[in-house]
Amino acid sequence: MLFATSCAPSTELDVDETIRIAIRQPVSLDPVALNDSGSTFVARQIYRRLVSVDPRTMTLKPDLARKWQMFNGGTRFVFFLRSDALFHDGSKVTADDVVFSFNRLMNKDIKSDSAFLFEWVGSVRALPGGAVEILLSYPWVEFPYVLSHPATSIVSRNHGESLKTKPVGSGPYRLIGELRPGEDLLLKGADQKIKQVALLIYESNAFSELEDERVDISEVPLAKAARARARYGVSGFTPLAAGLFLGVNTLKIPDIRIRRALSLIMDRDRLVDEVLAGTLIPADSLVPPVLGGKSACGGLCERQVAIAGDLMREVGPVGPLAVGFLARDAQLFESIKTDAAAVGLNLVGQPQDLATFSSSLVKKEYPLFIFGWVAEYPLADWFLTLLLRGGAPDNHTGFISSDIDTTLQQARAEAVAEKRTALYRDVEGKAIDAMVYVPIGFFTNHYAASKRVSGFYVDAVGGYDVAKLSLDAA
Repeated sequence: MLFATSCAPSTELDVDETIRIAIRQPVSLDPVALNDSGSTFVARQIYRRLVSVDPRTMTLKPDLARKWQMFNGGTRFVFFLRSDALFHDGSKVTADDVVFSFNRLMNKDIKSDSAFLFEWVGSVRALPGGAVEILLSYPWVEFPYVLSHPATSIVSRNHGESLKTKPVGSGPYRLIGELRPGEDLLLKGADQKIKQVALLIYESNAFSELEDERVDISEVPLAKAARARARYGVSGFTPLAAGLFLGVNTLKIPDIRIRRALSLIMDRDRLVDEVLAGTLIPADSLVPPVLGGKSACGGLCERQVAIAGDLMREVGPVGPLAVGFLARDAQLFESIKTDAAAVGLNLVGQPQDLATFSSSLVKKEYPLFIFGWVAEYPLADWFLTLLLRGGAPDNHTGFISSDIDTTLQQARAEAVAEKRTALYRDVEGKAIDAMVYVPIGFFTNHYAASKRVSGFYVDAVGGYDVAKLSLDAA
């Protein structure tokens, strides 16, 4: 069976060898400029990184690096490159390319939104024999996980100027032609089970086209989630390392009793089922279960209106509390507002667009804010160090604890996994006790693949690799 695609207007592609995937419009295919889901998905297919993460076990695996070693308690890492890795132009992937790629990410003139990933990196240099040395400012034994992020993809130092639209990578697929707004894309992989990938551009999702067998993989709208599960299975509805929280500005709400009352009055089951269409599971921790999170609330995340009422009677009258949130979360806010009113708390909504909301977080304008937090590397550290460390750019709560800061540093430096986990859980327990962030729920992915696609599984950071899929014969 043949079908036409706008990524090659005069060409018809054999559907038996081509997978059709609906994606959102990519903006740039330069790894240091991946700020949207479409760009990130394409980059995952056309580039490779030093390491990868097994989507089911969450363990690190070699990729361009055949092995690596840690020295000096986690401040020095040496990665040994594969000798057979080639870019799509046939040139060899070298240590100099790795250094070039990482220095681009850290280059302040480029101003990459992903530069924070290398906040702790002091230097990167090539070593003799095809190795790369990375020195960190502080110990972090799990740092190699960061190198699975698409922004750390290795690019050729000979093609740095063309990466936005005509990338040259070393991944399983290469782009045919170039990226143009509004045009579908075609990827080819000579040595892959699926030879061709037609990336079809949609504004949101193509679930109707999936049902009509015109698309093989698509996001699923929330309203169609139950229907998609029943028809296509649950391999696209896997846990996502992302949470929804009510953040508390502790500078404006210093009384811990108010913060705890906000958690105790929240009806998480109703929020998840009625407001959020079953796309989340109720949260009782800061770290998602898919990243090893365990129940950490000890009852503080259970709806206990009577106890919340007792706390507020102890506090006495409280004036209106402004809540910042994205306009799309208006229904969620109204539900939380209704819960809070049961104990005399008057929440006043401040719906905003993304730019205004982001600015208000930095300025710490509001006592409360509703926000989602999505992991960009699959570690509990993402939910603890980045959100709780005093002075961290993403800690918008004003919360500072020298005890927690010290424990976070100890956790990053701890080489024994069980001890490291215990340290992180100690931090999480203290943060929950202080109720700096009120957990609401943890997200799931929502994708579906046609029945002719085998091996489909969406990982904890919301992506998948086409090279691991196959197409069943018609």
